[in-house]
Amino acid sequence: MFYCYVAPDSYIFKEGSKSLWFFIIEKGLMHVIIEGKIKKQLRVGDGFGEIALLYKTPRAFSVKACEGCCLWAIDRNTFRKAVEEIIIK
Repeated sequence: MFYCYVAPDSYIFKEGSKSLWFFIIEKGLMHVIIEGKIKKQLRVGDGFGEIALLYKTPRAFSVKACEGCCLWAIDRNTFRKAVEEIIIK
């Protein structure tokens, strides 16, 4: 797990890219973009990127910072282990 900052108007990842991390927003506002169109806003506390991690597929959408954003990132293995533990319980 690591903490990162994303500058305004920067992409954390783009549609079709390889999936390596799950993200949780600690501060800021981000847009989900599909085929160049804004589809959703992500706010503090929102997480994103789980589907691509679970199924080892390319990213289905892009995520762009609307303002300076602070995020927590969790790698694929840690994320999958956490999900498996929840399912077992």
